[in-house]
Amino acid sequence: MRRIRLYSIFLLTVFGLSQAAAEGNRHYWSIDNSLGVTLGYARELVYQYTGSKDLLSELVWPLEGLVYYGTALDYNYGALRNTGIYTNLAVRFGFYMPSGTITDKDWLNGDANGYFLTNFSAHDAISENTQWVDATVGYGLPLADVLIIRAGLTGAIMNLHWTARDGYIQYGPNTGNDYDTFIPWDSSFPKVATYGTGMAYWQNWVSLAPVLEVLWQATPRLSLRGGTSINILNSCSDQDDHYLGLLQFTEIMAGGLGFEPRLSAVYRLTNTLVLGFEASWRYISGLRGNTKIMDIGLGYSEGPYADVAGADYSVARCAFTVSARY
Repeated sequence: MRRIRLYSIFLLTVFGLSQAAAEGNRHYWSIDNSLGVTLGYARELVYQYTGSKDLLSELVWPLEGLVYYGTALDYNYGALRNTGIYTNLAVRFGFYMPSGTITDKDWLNGDANGYFLTNFSAHDAISENTQWVDATVGYGLPLADVLIIRAGLTGAIMNLHWTARDGYIQYGPNTGNDYDTFIPWDSSFPKVATYGTGMAYWQNWVSLAPVLEVLWQATPRLSLRGGTSINILNSCSDQDDHYLGLLQFTEIMAGGLGFEPRLSAVYRLTNTLVLGFEASWRYISGLRGNTKIMDIGLGYSEGPYADVAGADYSVARCAFTVSARY
C-alpha cells in the first residue's frame, strides 16, 4: 500500500510539472519575405548504355545570377520561439530572365582509350519560370538559455524550366549518323551560328530530407542559425524538346543522395520587425532512370531505354530577409 501511495505521489508530481510547463507554452508565428540570387546549374545526362558510367550526352542548364523572391510562414508552439513543435512552409519564385550559357556536349565515338568528345554547342539560357517549395515539420529543444537544437523532416519540390536561344554549334566534320567516322572535337572547329529557340527543358524534382539545426542567441537582438539536411529520397522527371531535330526526350529518374548546408543571421529591430541574411547550397546527384524518345514531326516513340538517363542539381543561393514576428 505504501508503494502505491508513493507511486501515486510521483505520478501526480510529474503530471503537475508537465501541466506547468504546458501552461508556459504559447504560439509563435513569423512571416518572412526574401529577395535573393542563385549560382549553380542542373545537369541533364545521357549514358552510353544501360548501367554505363560513360556519358553519351551532357547538357548543363545554368542558374547563374537568377533573381528570386520568396515568402515563408513559420510556426512553433513552445516555451520559447523556435522550441517545441514547429512547422515551416517556404515558397520561392525565380524571375523570367537570362540565367547564363547552356552547354551541350556529345561523346559519339571512341577509341582504345574510351569515348571522346565529338560535338559541342553553346546557347543563351533563359529561365522561363522556376519554383522551389519546402515544407518542414520538427521539434526544437532548448539546450541552454541561448542555445536551441532543432530536428525535423523537409519535403522539397523544385520546378525548373529553361529555353535555349541563339548561340552556336561546333561540330566540324562530325555530322550525320555514321558515328564511327567522327573524330575528337577540337576548339578550332568552325562555330556555326544558330538563331531563335532551339531547345526547351523542364526538370521537376521531389525530395525528402531529415534536417538538423542549431540556433544561437548571440546577443539579445542578434541570433545565428546553422544546419544541414540530407536528401535521402529523390525523384526527378524531365522533358527536353529539340525543335530543330523535332525530337522530344522524356525521363523518369530516382535515387541518388544530396545535402544542403545553410547559414543565417537575423537582427531584431523591434519586437515584431526582424532583418536577416541567409545562404545555402543544395546539391543532389546520382539519379538514374529510363528515357523515351518521340519524333515530334512523325509522332512515333522509341523506348523506354532502361537506366540510361541521369540528372543532378547544384545551386547555391543567398538572400536578404524581412520578417514580421508575432
